Amino acid sequence: MHLIKIRINSERYPTTSFYPFNLKIFEATQSLTFQSQVAFFVGENGSGKSTLLRAICQRCGVHIWEDSERIRFQNNPFENRLFQAIDIEWVNGSVPGSYFGSQIFQNFAQFLDEWAIADPKCSIISAANR
Repeated sequence: MHLIKIRINSERYPTTSFYPFNLKIFEATQSLTFQSQVAFFVGENGSGKSTLLRAICQRCGVHIWEDSERIRFQNNPFENRLFQAIDIEWVNGSVPGSYFGSQIFQNFAQFLDEWAIADPKCSIISAANR
C-alpha cells in the first residue's frame, strides 16, 4: 500500500491568477511518479511542497492536524482547493493516517519536552532510560 502516481490536472484549476494555482511548479508539472515507498519533497521555501502534501492528504481523506487559522487581511478562496485538481494512484489501496506540518510538530515536540521536565516519572525520556 503506497502512492505510485499523482496527476495534476491544470484543466480543473478554478483560476491561474491566485495561489496555489499560480505557482510555477504546478504550471510545469503534469504528474509525479513514485518508484519507491518512501519519497522526499525538497525545494525552496514557498515552492509548493507543503501545499502539494496537503492536497494529497485532502484527496485521500487523511486527517490534517492544524492550528487555529490566522486572520488575514485578504482571504484567498482558492488556497485549499488544489486537491480538486489532482488524481492519485495507489498500489493495493490507500493508507489511512494523519498529517501534520512542521509547525504542528514543533508545538508537539515542545509539549513533550515540557511534559518530561514537569513529570520525569511519566516522561518518554525516563521510560527509555529504564
